[in-house]
Amino acid sequence: MKINNEFLQQCCKQLYELYHYQVIFIDHENRCLNDNYSLNMIPPYYSNLVDYFNDLYKDSYEKIIQSPEGLSYLHIALEAGRFIIGPVLFKEYNANEIKKMYEGKDYDYLLLKNYYKSIPKQTLKNFQTSIPLYKNIIQEYFKEDYQQELQLLRNEDIEKQKEYAHLGYNTDKILIECVKNGYPHEIKRFLNDYYQYSGKRELLKGTIRDRRDFSISYISMLCFGAIEGGMDYDYVSSLNLKYIRLIERKQTSRELEQLEIDILYDLAKAVRKIKDQGYTKLIRNVKDYIKENIALDLKVQEIADEFHLEKKYLATRFKEETKETMKKYIQRKKIEEAKRIMQSSTMSLIEIASNLSFYDQSHFSKVFKEIEGITPKQYYQKVK
Repeated sequence: MKINNEFLQQCCKQLYELYHYQVIFIDHENRCLNDNYSLNMIPPYYSNLVDYFNDLYKDSYEKIIQSPEGLSYLHIALEAGRFIIGPVLFKEYNANEIKKMYEGKDYDYLLLKNYYKSIPKQTLKNFQTSIPLYKNIIQEYFKEDYQQELQLLRNEDIEKQKEYAHLGYNTDKILIECVKNGYPHEIKRFLNDYYQYSGKRELLKGTIRDRRDFSISYISMLCFGAIEGGMDYDYVSSLNLKYIRLIERKQTSRELEQLEIDILYDLAKAVRKIKDQGYTKLIRNVKDYIKENIALDLKVQEIADEFHLEKKYLATRFKEETKETMKKYIQRKKIEEAKRIMQSSTMSLIEIASNLSFYDQSHFSKVFKEIEGITPKQYYQKVK
């Protein structure tokens, strides 16, 4: 299995951003193919990451393993190598325990103390629960089939998770990420095991008005996640208004909780449908790059350089798959962002044009009218 370095770096970035745990990929030739997210990954008295993990894992294929130094790592094997994620600490170590783990070594205790203080704390159950999410992200970039293994994890591990309410587990953040990435099955699993057990929303204090306000805020965040996942801004905005009307009709916290569940699942399925439209990984990544850099003066040549491709090849591939030129796609996305700004701020048209790297306000107005059929001034008056 050949590893595309560009995709690997993006995958590692997404894995890191999920919980901000360190992550590396080691291929079968014992090469560390990324080092952007490996700071403090091993104890300070070890200098070689690969040697450390080879010694730690040897012939073991356990998903989670703890080192002699009390550090726990997640191991996900692929055909071409393996991801290692961590470390985390499952417990706080006191001075005597740290000194015992490094007995016989020439060490600086203060250095070790600061090192262990920097390592994130987690429970084994939470760490186990993160495995399907990590694998879903990896599956976006690699062709491995994890479905059977994921199902086993759900059956054997997830069903045992009955302490969510006491674990400080940032479930809302994870569910928003699931919407953004189009993971409806993971949402269903979280909701079944977390909400139904803990009744989390019922624990919120205040009146039904407070509860509705919470739902409105929460659903807005979910809608933003769906937009980031690729859904059309105007369409999701109209959905959000529809959801607010539904929220206002609910009379109990349980009804609001069920509505949140339905919206979560529907948005994730809609994002998944977009992601499964047939675009190759290259084009999806190009679209993501455009979205993340929409404020810049994006040029096809510069984007091609970013992906180490010939301009003509990338432009042709993009047009074949999307039925739209890259230039037109960039313009359309800039206008979508301009509309979002106009709906949520009082920024002047000159400022909007400048912030989105149009040549001037006249150029901005011309492109806006070509795409929307009205001028930006008319649109501003309409939304205000």
